[in-house]
Amino acid sequence: MCKITPFLIHESGELNSANLFFCGPDVKVVLNSLRENMINFGVQERFNLIYLDLPIFLSHETIFQLENQTMDSSKNLEKLLLKLPREKPAEIFWKGPLDDYFENLKAIMSIAIELLCDDGFMVVKAVGRHRHYIKILLDDLLSIDRFVNEVLYYTPFSMKSNTSGENGFFEVTGSLLIYSLNQSPKIFPTFKDKSSGGYWHTMHSKGQGHARIFKFNGKEYKIEPPIGRHWTFNQDRINEMCDKGFIRLNKEDKPVYWVIPKQGHILDNNWLDIESFAVGSLGFESSENILARMLKSFTKKDDCFLHIFGGSGIGVNIAIKNKRRYVGIDSRRAAIDLHQKAFQKETPDYFLYSFE
Repeated sequence: MCKITPFLIHESGELNSANLFFCGPDVKVVLNSLRENMINFGVQERFNLIYLDLPIFLSHETIFQLENQTMDSSKNLEKLLLKLPREKPAEIFWKGPLDDYFENLKAIMSIAIELLCDDGFMVVKAVGRHRHYIKILLDDLLSIDRFVNEVLYYTPFSMKSNTSGENGFFEVTGSLLIYSLNQSPKIFPTFKDKSSGGYWHTMHSKGQGHARIFKFNGKEYKIEPPIGRHWTFNQDRINEMCDKGFIRLNKEDKPVYWVIPKQGHILDNNWLDIESFAVGSLGFESSENILARMLKSFTKKDDCFLHIFGGSGIGVNIAIKNKRRYVGIDSRRAAIDLHQKAFQKETPDYFLYSFE
């Protein structure tokens, strides 16, 4: 593999703790340089989380259709493409043959694995009809024993899995394939939603109902619901809740009931509840939501996060806010300016390198 000395574009702060971004036309070369010169780049230890935000593979025929806006089976994708720069909308996809795509991907993954710490996580985005090949490739490189889990998320577009048939299903989910060198890795507990404290809530619902009996301080009260409303609970439930003190009269002498404090739901491998993609300056990118979940689940404070194909720098904001060190790599020249803008909003300590 050829070696290229990177050109330092910007430096500020202490190299051993600063955030970094590398840009070069060949991601393999950039990764290899990082692997061989980690100390020189101020990276003292291997990475706790490596995220391969892979470019989506589409055939030449599909790319032609997209560039000419003729694809009928992917209306949602067309709408998103309209938001992208009009001159080269297909740059967000891998445009070479499928064999070259996986050969290039295997080389990138092989180097990335060497940069992963023993108890760290590698997460690989897999979307489209070729995602199962990515899983096989990872199983071959890391062994199936290192497979941790597969997370499902919504894709920003739907593609028919059988474009020639009338009954083909639409693909609306992608996968995050999670691996670790440790066979018993530690995933940090994360909640899908926040816990909420208890509160008093009105207890009538839409639709006319009848009066119910309420017991307060040993006395019974027959209370009619508001016009056009009915009491949410039946009489037996009202009796039970009154006995436990879960129903009371508010300042207007109307019954209200106590909503028990809610514990947030522990995160599982179903991430369909959040927006997973954003349309950035360089095309489709993983959203802040999905990156934040990864960081909270697989890293802790001061850990080092490597974002391969980091795009316009969406991960910079999330990493720094969560007190993780960010190292990004991308092959598109425009990513340098976009990362610099992202760094300037979040931190004075960053270094930019170009391999061009």
